[in-house]
Amino acid sequence: MKVMKACRDLFGMDLRAAREGLERLQPPDVVGRLNMLVENVDDWHAHVLAADVVARFGVQVGDPEDRPWAMRDFTLFDPSGVLWRVAQNMPGRAGT
Repeated sequence: MKVMKACRDLFGMDLRAAREGLERLQPPDVVGRLNMLVENVDDWHAHVLAADVVARFGVQVGDPEDRPWAMRDFTLFDPSGVLWRVAQNMPGRAGT
């Protein structure tokens, strides 16, 4: 329950509903993936780190990176094995 509350607090969505949606889209043996498009990925990264989810839940949080496909993102692996990719479009780059 703590993980679901943290997910709701961080991302404003219910992890159970998101996971159920993923299970309908993917075979059960595939790790789930969620993509979230935000306006400022660095602010979201700071928010996730400030919530201390790494120490509290043992999750892995990557650093924000600029991607060749004109996005800046970071990844978070939650305790249930779902990979979250939090991203923003990079204005002025090809593909935006």
